[in-house]
Amino acid sequence: NKIYLTQIGNRQVKVVDDFSGTQTYQFGKDGKLHYTFDEKGNYLKSDYAPANDENVYSSYDWSISSQNLLKNGSFEEITNGKSKEWTNSFNVEDIESGEVLTDYACRVSNTQPTTALQSQTVNVDGGKNYTFSLYAKSALSSLTDGDRLYMRITAEDEDGNETSKSRQISPTEKFEQYSITISTETEISAITVEFGLKNKTGDFYVNNAQLEKGYGTAP
Repeated sequence: NKIYLTQIGNRQVKVVDDFSGTQTYQFGKDGKLHYTFDEKGNYLKSDYAPANDENVYSSYDWSISSQNLLKNGSFEEITNGKSKEWTNSFNVEDIESGEVLTDYACRVSNTQPTTALQSQTVNVDGGKNYTFSLYAKSALSSLTDGDRLYMRITAEDEDGNETSKSRQISPTEKFEQYSITISTETEISAITVEFGLKNKTGDFYVNNAQLEKGYGTAP
């Protein structure tokens, strides 16, 4: 009988047991078990869970694969208020625990109508398909031509040839998940991911950034 453990954010652990199936356990900031989920997303609450269940998560939401190739994708590792492992490190802010499974989110702030971005480059071991996903929200008004919140993935092969793909992020008041998959004809040696705010002043928040080999699990 084998048991497989998968860390999901920093509040849930998924346990797959060959004998009894899959269960997901959600813990609170107090370190105590709050909820137990079955495979269908139904849950039982412990005596330590809040009475109104305001912080409960679906076992199918906010999933972070154990194969995440990014470092500090949850922005929990902080040095002097900035997120480690990322360039152009913007402020990392404590967010309401009911919104995401991690305590902190990266706040990308643009005070001038130029481009503010955050990026990370990782070396990878071959492969021709990679998926970059993240959760984002913003109180910005609707974007006009030339303004955008965006995410991008750039793949580089051993000869230095680059292939990029990007998509726009919609301004929403609650966190929504976005993903892009890049496919190349040659083996990839390095991946750079970035997200940013272009030609627009204001803030937006990003959390649970993930890079997976293959087509990933994000929508």
